[in-house]
Amino acid sequence: MDEHATRGDTLSLHYSLIDENLFNPFDPVNAFTALPSYGSFTLNHGQNAGVEWTRVFRSTVVNELRLGFIRMRATVLQQNHGDNISQQLGFPDVLTNPVDLGAPNINLIGFDGVGEPINYPQYRHDTTLQLSDNVAWTVGRNQFKIGTDIRYVRIDDYLDFLARGDWFFLGQTAAGFLGIPSCSGTNGLPDAPTCSLAQVLAGVPDYALAVSGNTYNSLRSHGVSAYVQDDIHVIPRFLLNVGLRYEFNSPPVEALNRFGVPDLIPCPDIPQPCAATPQFTVAGTNGIPRATYNPTYRDIAPRIGIAWRPLKSERWVVRSAYGIFYDVPISQINILPRINPPFYDLAAHFQNPATCPGFLCTVQDILSQTGQQTGVVQGNSIDPNFRDGYMQQWNADLQYEVGPNWMIDLAYVGSKGTQLPNVIDKNQANPLTGPPYGQFSSVLFVESNASSSYQSMQLRSERRLSHGLDFLAAYTFSKSIDDISSIFGGSAGSGLPQNSQNLSGDRGLSDFNAEHRLSMSFVYDLPLRRMWAQGPNWSRKLLENWQAGGILTAQTGSPFTVVLAGSPAASAAAFGNPERPDLVGDPSKGGPVAANPACQAPAQVGTPQNWFNQCAFAEPALEPFGPAFGTEGRDILTGPGFTDLDFSLAKSISLRAESHRLQLRGEFFNILNHPNFDIPDHTFDLAPCAQNGNLVCPGENYGSILSANSYGNKPPRQIQLSVKYIF
Repeated sequence: MDEHATRGDTLSLHYSLIDENLFNPFDPVNAFTALPSYGSFTLNHGQNAGVEWTRVFRSTVVNELRLGFIRMRATVLQQNHGDNISQQLGFPDVLTNPVDLGAPNINLIGFDGVGEPINYPQYRHDTTLQLSDNVAWTVGRNQFKIGTDIRYVRIDDYLDFLARGDWFFLGQTAAGFLGIPSCSGTNGLPDAPTCSLAQVLAGVPDYALAVSGNTYNSLRSHGVSAYVQDDIHVIPRFLLNVGLRYEFNSPPVEALNRFGVPDLIPCPDIPQPCAATPQFTVAGTNGIPRATYNPTYRDIAPRIGIAWRPLKSERWVVRSAYGIFYDVPISQINILPRINPPFYDLAAHFQNPATCPGFLCTVQDILSQTGQQTGVVQGNSIDPNFRDGYMQQWNADLQYEVGPNWMIDLAYVGSKGTQLPNVIDKNQANPLTGPPYGQFSSVLFVESNASSSYQSMQLRSERRLSHGLDFLAAYTFSKSIDDISSIFGGSAGSGLPQNSQNLSGDRGLSDFNAEHRLSMSFVYDLPLRRMWAQGPNWSRKLLENWQAGGILTAQTGSPFTVVLAGSPAASAAAFGNPERPDLVGDPSKGGPVAANPACQAPAQVGTPQNWFNQCAFAEPALEPFGPAFGTEGRDILTGPGFTDLDFSLAKSISLRAESHRLQLRGEFFNILNHPNFDIPDHTFDLAPCAQNGNLVCPGENYGSILSANSYGNKPPRQIQLSVKYIF
């Protein structure tokens, strides 16, 4: 709503409301399995209100004062919330709140896991209050803009991670209770997948992760920013834009002081196991800041840009710009200090027959062991010197007007990310010397040491409405590199480095990298009426005001990494397994691999059955504290590409009342029903061949494409019909 109160004063009010209730049969973010019946519900409710007062003091001075209010409530629930499937299957309850109930998370060797997304349920209730003021002031050839922005942020949330427990049946214990030497798969012995299934049937896990307490979190933060900008018309054909911005964002604090920090006192497990117990300090005591890390006061962001017409012709335009932009990593990483004792406890419970009835821990009693061996606690912390990450962005752009309403644009676009947040396991076991803090299991440590780089060449051609046709085509050739693509991992990669002491060893293509991308779209007012202009009146009415549109998108596939089976540490259960095999050949070429001669390699790769050569990878050497770090690089393989064609057809019908229209519209998404496959199964799985135990063969699913649209972002053909009344 706009109101011109006086000649120089304008008051604007706005309010918007959104309400969303979605069901995803396969969770698009945190899916634990590709099996059905373990999806998620997403419920979003939001409000946005604002008041803007614009005051024109004189033609060269204008002031804008804005007040804003944003409230967002978002809930994500596992599909079976409220249904205690764990109890039905004989598993003990971990968290007993009804919203936490559902199916347990079961991990097996050689098979897909079973269970709900481990990060659900989760809930956020965000409230943001904003006050900003901006002044525009023109002085000769200079157009100044000066402004400030003040924000108060309140976030109330919970993230009941591992609410139903995470159970690992990896075949390590089976050999003992089956009375066999090992599960090697040789000399007639069962292999690891068979032993894994045997343990599931017997209800005997190798270890389990469980939690206690609650994660209710009340974060408070505020931010202040100010900027000054000047558009300088140096000469009529050359515009220079310069600006400087300062930002301060306070680290979020927990309103009730429920942050904890692990006391990291070295206690290695050699020459004898660590006997110390894990200790935690409450934030805000003993010199630890309430937010657990210190604020950053030096977020200064300069920006500069130019627009230049180098020739007398108006057809050529050169543009270029550079700027620094800061990130605000609020809430996502700040859940970690909240899930520490004494307020929340995440522990790993290992198989220790001496502390369980019958000298064998089952799912019913592994969480309640007595004696010395109880749950080994996980610690979570943020680097006290954590810094706000920032991006440097730059571009150089050349535009040429080919003709009226037709423009071609060639641009180089790049960026560099610095001080980006990343997570390491500070207690990751060195394969030779073990973990440095034996009193803990994993110690998740958030720091700001990651970086990224993006380089691209972008070509765009746009023809605005001419003879009823509006057309746009864009092509991007790019490369994105980083140390980590997502703090909490994703469907293709882990949120942890393979070696937490060597972050650079994980530098590779970004999980979302798309080397080539083509996008084309058009809107065309169909000339049907002109084609049959001599027809009767009813036919002219029927044929007029038809419009067709289409969007074509095609891009190369996303990178992925072959990883080892199982989770070597508790941290990998949440962030994805980062452990990789050795690279001993070229996975993009079919045929035998010289360095792995016993492996039965596929003759052809790039097929759904064998997307890559599985024999190009080998099991790393086994060291005293687990496998050595694999030599495979991160994201060295590329999955299937993506192609999609959408089409729409609409007819507008003019009604008797002036400016009233009825629009009939049909939209056809992926009209060709082109299948867009997911990345193949990339869990390393080589085992002795059934026909000849002296040879090794890839597992049935290893390297094969098993699904399309598992995460809901590559749907098959969808048809949508709608009627719209426009007035």
